[in-house]
Amino acid sequence: MKICPACQLTYENADFCPVDGAALIERNQTDSWLGQIIKDSYRLEQIISSGPMSVVYLARQLALDRLIVVKMLRPGNADVDGMQLFFREARIASQLNHPNVIQILDFGGLPDGAAFLAIEYLHGETLSQIVEQRGGLTLENIVWVMEQTCAGLSAMHQQQIVHRDIKPSNIMVARISGDSTVVKLLDFGISKPLHEQDLGFTRSGAVMGTPGYLAPEQINGASHIDQRADIYALGAVLFFLITGQRPYEGESGQQIMANQLAGSPTPLASIPVPDFRNLALEPVIRKAMLLVPEQRFADTQSLMEQLRTAANATKLAHMPSQSAIETFSQYQFVFSGELFPDTDVAEAQTRLRQQFSLTKDQSDALFSGKRLVIKKEIDLATAQRYEQLFNEAGAVGHIEEMSDATRIVPTRSRDDMSLSQPITLPKSVLPMSGQATGSNSMHPSRPTGTHSRTPAVIVVTGQPVKATQSNRRVWPYVLLFLITITAGSLAIPAVRYRATDWITHLQGIPHPRGITRDQIILGMSAPFSGPARELGRTLELGIKTRLKEINDNGGINGRDVVLRSLNDSYEPAQAKINVGKLLAPDGAFALIGNVGTPTTSAVLPLVLQQKTLLFGPLSGSDQFRQDPADRYVFNYRASYGEETEAIVKYFVQERNIAPNRIAAFIQNDDFGRDGLDGIIDALRSFNIKHTDLRIASYERNSTQFDDAIGHMLPYINDIEGIVIVGTYLASARFTAAMRKAGFKGTIANVSFVDSAALAEEFKAIGGQYGEGVIISQVVPMPNSFADGVLRYRNALQKYYPSESPSHVSLEGYVATSILCEALQQAGRKLDTEEVIGELEKIKGLDIGIGTTLSFSPSDHQGSHRIWGTMLNRDGSLTAVKLTHNEHI
Repeated sequence: MKICPACQLTYENADFCPVDGAALIERNQTDSWLGQIIKDSYRLEQIISSGPMSVVYLARQLALDRLIVVKMLRPGNADVDGMQLFFREARIASQLNHPNVIQILDFGGLPDGAAFLAIEYLHGETLSQIVEQRGGLTLENIVWVMEQTCAGLSAMHQQQIVHRDIKPSNIMVARISGDSTVVKLLDFGISKPLHEQDLGFTRSGAVMGTPGYLAPEQINGASHIDQRADIYALGAVLFFLITGQRPYEGESGQQIMANQLAGSPTPLASIPVPDFRNLALEPVIRKAMLLVPEQRFADTQSLMEQLRTAANATKLAHMPSQSAIETFSQYQFVFSGELFPDTDVAEAQTRLRQQFSLTKDQSDALFSGKRLVIKKEIDLATAQRYEQLFNEAGAVGHIEEMSDATRIVPTRSRDDMSLSQPITLPKSVLPMSGQATGSNSMHPSRPTGTHSRTPAVIVVTGQPVKATQSNRRVWPYVLLFLITITAGSLAIPAVRYRATDWITHLQGIPHPRGITRDQIILGMSAPFSGPARELGRTLELGIKTRLKEINDNGGINGRDVVLRSLNDSYEPAQAKINVGKLLAPDGAFALIGNVGTPTTSAVLPLVLQQKTLLFGPLSGSDQFRQDPADRYVFNYRASYGEETEAIVKYFVQERNIAPNRIAAFIQNDDFGRDGLDGIIDALRSFNIKHTDLRIASYERNSTQFDDAIGHMLPYINDIEGIVIVGTYLASARFTAAMRKAGFKGTIANVSFVDSAALAEEFKAIGGQYGEGVIISQVVPMPNSFADGVLRYRNALQKYYPSESPSHVSLEGYVATSILCEALQQAGRKLDTEEVIGELEKIKGLDIGIGTTLSFSPSDHQGSHRIWGTMLNRDGSLTAVKLTHNEHI
């Protein structure tokens, strides 16, 4: 028989409690001390948590008749090392007489070889519980938490003690009197004075600490760990408080630690953040979590000083204008070429060039290493916007206050200026006798590679009461009241969702992969580096824009939808690795927006084998349009065959080009061949044989186009139209070479080229070469005034004001809208087969883009519509009719 140390329920054939996930322990392990009086002073009344080394009890101090917590070291662990570690924890905590550190009341040994630790009783919740319930905290709550956490840590560091296990579950918000709250540091089980050596089992090579929060030097087993390890952990905690997510994810503790050593955590701008003002705190996180200890903040005071400065600046910047502190000509933004550790220089240059429309010379000057004032005499909000744009590109700029600044400061009350706001806790409900409520007793399993040790001391949120006869008389009335309240509460969506989850839990139905209580996780593998990187970045932008819009409006049936993006550099092998990660047990519910035919082809077998929904890949390949359709693959866009057929007919019917004077330039892979098949099929309708078509090709991810151009040049006088099926870089270089050689005919591209990226490339090599180039599109003009396009533009302006509308981001927005429509219809109890069923029910869906969308069990392509555009010399686009009967 096993028992849950948290809820006290017993089970025969289980390892974890299905109610709260706590690890079960043998019943006889819990009975040895329960009810005993320790040292004639402390009666052990309830079990709070249990670990391999110790058991934690709610106890009563008899002399003062007050509740305390007692931590008992099991006799089997009371060897020299175990006892020394236990004693050191007691000694360290007892030396720290600080309001933000949990207090040790007593310590001693017992005749049976066990040892005990008496600790103050705290009434509250850990940060991990609070953030899990609320999502990310507000700016004011974060400042309050960090102020007190840093104060407690500073007290430790001043006594040359390093905590070594700072994490959200070891920081508690406790009620001290009335509704007042205070932050308390918990669990000094692996803390160590700097002058002392590690104990035996901590020197055995095991990693001490929690993956995702322990510092890189702890992972690497450095012999000297100082207070900067705690600084790193504080940065990780700050990330968690802002986003509600761990700074690093992974399938195991080893994978999480490997990700830590690989670089900085995900930028905040790519994560839905409940309080957008907290984005200004990212530089604090970045510096605190640098891999090299010497580059971090030297102490908690320095960290807190920068955090207050950033918080104060962003709070002032977002105050209403009539009451804000007005500042004029007082800031400047400076850049010296510094990048975040995991940023590629070329990528950063490209992003900054696009964001600020820089020339190549300006871009090179920006990364010369010299200190450059990018913009001076600007207000704080503008300076912060520059900082955000540089951060998004992976570059680290700095806001400076100008020495000759002038400022007008209206009189304000102290309360108006308050940065710090305490976290309030709800009134607790008293537990029934024999139970304890509060934080989970222990994590069900520690990640691989971490040292298994006693859990943190956990506190309860109430105190035991005994049932009496009078209690029993009022139960019928209480029951009636609860039924009435419950019926009314179920009309509230949040309550209804929790009730649904509870029923599902009782039925023993686990959440599908990628579904949590509060989130639906979607996965995306796309190129964020290499020649096709703009396709990946821009498509991701459209997807995230729609998701932010949905989440700000309540999410989907009570859950936020988040996107987990991985870079495959347009390489099939890396795409397979990425999708393998996304289909791991802690991965994504569905895949969306995978970019490219070769990469998506590589992952398709795994997707079908795992019965995972693949929605809206950026590919028009027939491989993903089987007849009848593959059950788990859905497309929004028209096929490449349909695009190239429309281009060929446009050449012949609208441009009067003879069918035998059409040529093709293609990427030599499945993508290029799919487009080529469409060209051949279209020409066949004009009685042109395959052998009569002149074709040149290039290799994927290559920048060598000389052979292809050389192959086409001998026929330059025999060709009037060229269809290109390739990426924007290849298309621009090929087009420029053909124009320089004297080609006067019409050149057209399929939508995969990304018209915005193509225009940017022509700006770099000469806008005259791109003038008149035709691009087929699978969405309408992004500057049109169709209802759906207007919504897209408004959302893009709201969430990404520095980005310009484009066809690719609009495609991501549209595809995400369709998928989320099906997710909404599938309800709270999500399942892949249910979502597929809802997709197949979509008939004539009108989202305001000029065409209706439909799916069926046999046809998983929502749209067959193709629009035409023409590139102008200045890089802008003009809509063109591909056929006479087409509406632009």
